[in-house]
Amino acid sequence: MGSRGSKVHHHPLPSSRRSTQSDSGTVPRIVLLGPGESGKTTLSKQLRLLFGEVSDEEKAEVKQVIQIHCIRQMQLLLTVVSDEKLKISPGNKAHANKLMIVDPQPDPGEDLSWPENSSIIKHLWEDTGVQDAFKMRARFQVLDGVEYFFDSIDRLRDDKWVPTPEDFVVARQKTKEPTEFYVSINGQQLSFVDVGGQRAERPKWREAFLDPISAIFYVASISDFDQKLREDGTQNRMDESITLWNYVSNSTYFRGIPMVVILNKEDLFKHKLDLLQSHFPGYKGGNDLEKAKTFVKNRFMEQKLPPVSLVFTNCIDQEGLKATIGEVMATLQL
Repeated sequence: MGSRGSKVHHHPLPSSRRSTQSDSGTVPRIVLLGPGESGKTTLSKQLRLLFGEVSDEEKAEVKQVIQIHCIRQMQLLLTVVSDEKLKISPGNKAHANKLMIVDPQPDPGEDLSWPENSSIIKHLWEDTGVQDAFKMRARFQVLDGVEYFFDSIDRLRDDKWVPTPEDFVVARQKTKEPTEFYVSINGQQLSFVDVGGQRAERPKWREAFLDPISAIFYVASISDFDQKLREDGTQNRMDESITLWNYVSNSTYFRGIPMVVILNKEDLFKHKLDLLQSHFPGYKGGNDLEKAKTFVKNRFMEQKLPPVSLVFTNCIDQEGLKATIGEVMATLQL
């Protein structure tokens, strides 16, 4: 998947000094900012797949991550079934009871009894009661990518299954420490720094700011306007994203640094347009996608801000993202 001749270095930032040195010397340094679950890490994974490499070790690691996600998310849906007094078929009640006692936080490398548990997940995913619970996912912090994995469960159950690039990208892996990686785009080597976006992780952002910053990519999900923060059940996710963006873009610390707003998850957003007005009464565009995008764009840009670039994208779509990043980098001219 990577460009021929490209190279990538992927490592946590040391606590004392964040290096911007690569094998070829100092390189432009781009920091990825944004709230939790906005797609920053998805973007960083795609950048590495498109313009670098992913090690076999990382692919093996993400395999267990995906298995754990499938178990945890099905346990969550079963909890919704119980709490909302939904009904599952009599034949699946034993499956549900068995899955609910599986440890949702196993040690790394621990046996997950995947052949048995994946079979249980397959049966439960086909149950109408679980499907009804899934329709309520915006209220219960269900991960965006879980439908993709549940729909692929037959492939994931195969003994010979090796995670595909798409599996690697969709798998949710929370960024806990600022992480730097190098890629080569259009012959130019660049350093990217990915940081955790949830509130508890933001104090660590200062670690990414100790060395010069060439540009900021602010990543925001536009599909989560009907969801609350995972860490604060009273705060709307889009409102949080806009508030955080206003802070970043108006900070004197970043004065003069080029900024790009990457409005992510357009693919999910377009399927929720009928819900937009109920959450934001000021929106009057109905199910018109372009009007909805303009409304969201204006919400991000309503404050007096420095000149910025703004793009809509879907970080899961590799080819579309490749074109978007190419356009962005041509505009930045770092």
